[in-house]
Amino acid sequence: MKRFCVVAIFSFFLVALCSCGNSVQDMVDQYNEGFVQVTTTYTQESEVDDTVYQPGDDKFNPSDMLYAIYNISQNSTLNLAAPGNCSWYEWVMTDPDDTTNTELNIKLMDGYSRSTKKYVLYVPQSGLYASKTFKLRLTVLGNDGNLYSDTCGIAVYKDYYFSYASSRSAVETGSLTSNSGSSARMILPDSWSLSDSSLKYYLCARNAVTDETLAPIELEIEDDSLGASGKTGSVYLDLPKSDYYLSLYCTKGEPSDISSEEIIKASAVLSGYANADIRYNQSVVFYMASENLDGAGFAALKIFTDGWSLSDADYAGYAVSAEITETDGSEKSCNYYVELDNSNIAANSAPSNYNFRIGIESGTYLLSIRFSNGETTYSWYDSIVILAGKTTEATIGVPPIIEGGG
Repeated sequence: MKRFCVVAIFSFFLVALCSCGNSVQDMVDQYNEGFVQVTTTYTQESEVDDTVYQPGDDKFNPSDMLYAIYNISQNSTLNLAAPGNCSWYEWVMTDPDDTTNTELNIKLMDGYSRSTKKYVLYVPQSGLYASKTFKLRLTVLGNDGNLYSDTCGIAVYKDYYFSYASSRSAVETGSLTSNSGSSARMILPDSWSLSDSSLKYYLCARNAVTDETLAPIELEIEDDSLGASGKTGSVYLDLPKSDYYLSLYCTKGEPSDISSEEIIKASAVLSGYANADIRYNQSVVFYMASENLDGAGFAALKIFTDGWSLSDADYAGYAVSAEITETDGSEKSCNYYVELDNSNIAANSAPSNYNFRIGIESGTYLLSIRFSNGETTYSWYDSIVILAGKTTEATIGVPPIIEGGG
């Protein structure tokens, strides 16, 4: 049994068993031919030798340092490690399609480098991209004075989760197109905190070698952020030494069925995914985010004209509205729209009550505030982020966008 530490980082924002003689191109071909999962199931427990050998041991085989291929989602972390009793480490990532075999400039998570025992990257920030298999080579200098090397494939999927497929990708803010009198800001909700006692955490895992799925495990996360932000934590637990697909979910309150990963995920307000080979690895890093979650959130906004106003007569000639649309400008199927008049859009000061309240599925949207007199429309745009189970509260002052307003 191997103990490892799960580290949760809160922020807004399977294995194919091949012989060691297979080339990286073989792995690329297998990856591209229908994304087929290839697994091996051991029929007798005695057939599995989970002993992890170190350089210098009689049974140490350098080709066992890494599995042949690791399949990961573009929204997950990759957690690998080399043997511990080595005096030097080198990790080199390359593109198999590059005939020059030039090393890729990969960004690892803080605290890790290409010369450390551990190799940890968060894919969205790493420089890797989806629908591609990369080649990773590990070379170590054992304390016995010998160099050892092993190579694996890193297959990055656009949306890949170990138990069932997801049709959603992360929603990204697109370019904002508007008239000359508009601008854009980002309206964000408060982030989640470990100090929130209503939050529950559940770890789901599948062994990528034996295909065994473990029952969801409820975790007690220990806040180790030193009181600064309540955004990092850790938990200790034991798993047999192997390669795993891991999902960590955070829910607000207890889900209706904590034995079902699907129900847990449907209730989640944050999630994180990781591929973790824990044979030499004693810790797993998760990056928790609200992306790829289908839960609904809320917006509660106070909208007013900041530094200008229109007379009642002027308002009579304008239709004033606020609405939320997709970031590409296309309207959602639901109608997130409200009309504002001179009585509920206060001039030069925020209204005492929210004048725009909606429930909406999580995502990044475009908030539009428009003044239209039938001939000309003056618009102000802001980007707004909605998190599952969270209310985005904001006071929005619209600067002077109409000539003559004052």
